[in-house]
Amino acid sequence: MMMMLLTERCSHQLSKVQLAKDSYIRLSAEYEGGGCGCSVAVQMKVDERISEDECSVANGISFLMDKHSQAVLGDSVFELDFKDHLGYVLKTPNETLAYGIRLEQ
Repeated sequence: MMMMLLTERCSHQLSKVQLAKDSYIRLSAEYEGGGCGCSVAVQMKVDERISEDECSVANGISFLMDKHSQAVLGDSVFELDFKDHLGYVLKTPNETLAYGIRLEQ
C-alpha cells in the first residue's frame, strides 16, 4: 500500500495548484535506459482516478499510483519534497528515486 508524506516546502508549492473536485495527482514510473544501466523516470500529473489505482492522501492532497508504477517503485513510504532549483523530489526512507519532476496539468 502506498503512503505519501509531503515536506512543508512541497505542501506549500502544491497548495498553489487548483485541483478540480475529482482530480488527483498521479505519480507514474517507468524504467528507461538499457545497456549497462537503467534508471527510473517519474512523472507527476493532474489526473482522474480509475478503479485499480492506489490512493494516498497527504496534507489534504490526494495522490494516485497505478499497479505498474507500484511494481517499479515498490511498496514504500514515499516523501515528496520541492526544491527551487530541482523541482519535485521523490524519496523513500532509503534512497532518492527521482528529482527534477514537474507537475503536468
